Amino acid sequence: MKQSLAKLRFVGGVFLITGMTIGVGMLSLPISTAATGFIPSLLNYIICWLFMMCTGLMVLETLSRFPPGANFISLYGHILGRWGELACWALFLFLFPCLLVAHTVAGGKLLHSLLNHNVSEQICIIAYVIPLAAVIYRGIRSTERLNTLLVSIILVLFIWFASNAIGSIQLPYLERNDWAISFQAIPIFFTAYAYKSIIPTTYRYLEFDVKKTKRAIMIGITIPFILFVLWEMLILGIIPLSALSHMQFDTTNFANTIFNPLHLYLNNALFEGWGRLLMLLVSTTSYLCIAIAFSDFLHDGLKLRRHRRTEKEILGLAVFIPAFIAIVNPHLLVYTLAYIGGIVTIAAAGFFPVILTYAARKCLKKQRPKYIFPGGKPILALFLCFVIIITIATFAF
Repeated sequence: MKQSLAKLRFVGGVFLITGMTIGVGMLSLPISTAATGFIPSLLNYIICWLFMMCTGLMVLETLSRFPPGANFISLYGHILGRWGELACWALFLFLFPCLLVAHTVAGGKLLHSLLNHNVSEQICIIAYVIPLAAVIYRGIRSTERLNTLLVSIILVLFIWFASNAIGSIQLPYLERNDWAISFQAIPIFFTAYAYKSIIPTTYRYLEFDVKKTKRAIMIGITIPFILFVLWEMLILGIIPLSALSHMQFDTTNFANTIFNPLHLYLNNALFEGWGRLLMLLVSTTSYLCIAIAFSDFLHDGLKLRRHRRTEKEILGLAVFIPAFIAIVNPHLLVYTLAYIGGIVTIAAAGFFPVILTYAARKCLKKQRPKYIFPGGKPILALFLCFVIIITIATFAF
């Protein structure tokens, strides 16, 4: 019985990583990378998947040096000092609210489209947030169980989509490529694997078991990688480049998605309705994981003990304030995220994990980690160079 519960908990930890990584944006990746072609995109997926897995394991190494319950504020402050702590606050107090507002808006609009526009978007946002807030308030276990259920449904839907669509793939569509512009797409892939902020929560949920958390990171980030590649193959192999080139992922109207033309090319009207449901589910898993990660971040940063009163206060900061912004001015933080979110995500997901790992190895030699990421300074320098190249590419293109 205990072994079964331990396995279920491990699966929950894996799906926390997966749920954080899968988001509505992943469905637009084939549109953004259509001109590049499938083979160059596949190479980009592999590079960014390996990079994000390795930097996630670097975060785990640094986290394992600290007492149970530590989050990024403790890591940044202890390793990089007062300025590091302030940088951490600035970084994550921008990133978390922007992401929560974006997912709240997406969830409300998708629910609005599923209800055939019979109620206002504001009511749909409230109807979307309140039940999820109740689950988040109950804690990590309730949040994980709902997230696990939703990720399971997403996987079933993806299998259904793939089995019904794979026979319609046109191989010549997958053979075209443009290596000259393939590098420009790397920042898009890079930001698709943003999951680092859920690692401290996953580590806590797996009862600070380093081996299980390591496996959860490796499996949890690999599942989205497989889904990303499968989705890329289906879209680029079914829809002609001429049609993809004229598409644009519309964040103001989630009813106009890639599923509209997809069901026409497949002659299957079910794709449009089920596609909207799939988008709602992937948005919700990301929302749950971002909210619970933000809650843990605030608990650590504000040095709060975990009891009912603080849970309510944290819930207000982590969920209801972004929901209020989404209702009053939904485009305020969403547009801000669109303009500079890529740079912030690269800093949080790529630059700082490498810097923290190097600084922790140099300054915290007495605090031995329970896990050490393979490789010394040359490996860290290689990863840092890659981050710098990605940052330059983001500015250039």
